[in-house]
Amino acid sequence: MSDQPLDARTIGQYLSEVADELAGASQRAVIVAGGALLALHGLRESTRDVDSVLRIDNELETAVNAFYEASPSRNAIVTSPRISEPS
Repeated sequence: MSDQPLDARTIGQYLSEVADELAGASQRAVIVAGGALLALHGLRESTRDVDSVLRIDNELETAVNAFYEASPSRNAIVTSPRISEPS
C-alpha cells in the first residue's frame, strides 16, 4: 500500500485511465466505495487506498492490469492487481 494519499483529482485521473483502457468495450460499471468515494465527493481530503470488489469480468480485469503495469509508481497503490473469477 502507498504512503501517498490519493486525493479526488488523482482518483478521478486513475479511473479515467482505466476507462480509456476500456474504450470500445461494452459498457462497464465501476463501483467506488469507502474513503475514495468520500474523497471524490469532497467529504474527505484523501484516502490511502481504493476499495474494490473481488469479482470482475475479463475486460475490466485486463484494463485494470494495463493501468497497473503502465507505471511502476502506481504499483504501490494496487496490492492485488490480478483479480479473477473464483474457481
